[in-house]
Amino acid sequence: MSREDGIQLASRALALLMIIWSFVEFTSLPSSLLSLVHQVHQRSVLAPQDYGVTYAVTSTTTLIIRIIGTSVAAVWFWNGGPGVQSAFSPRRKNDPPA
Repeated sequence: MSREDGIQLASRALALLMIIWSFVEFTSLPSSLLSLVHQVHQRSVLAPQDYGVTYAVTSTTTLIIRIIGTSVAAVWFWNGGPGVQSAFSPRRKNDPPA
């Protein structure tokens, strides 16, 4: 197995891990959205700074950012390329060019 084949194999394995991680995060999105909707409907007019609403918004937002981040990372690792190759194994001075 050549160096490039090994890097591609490791990169694809990491991409599959990221895809599974994104799916797991995605399955927790409904409960986060349900919590957000519940907190918004229970908000009091007398207390404009409600901890529950702020927590639900922050939780849902960070969950969506994690889903997007892991999805982008999965695509990046799956496609490979010079950036991924240099991340896994930087070229040494005496290595022949690809």
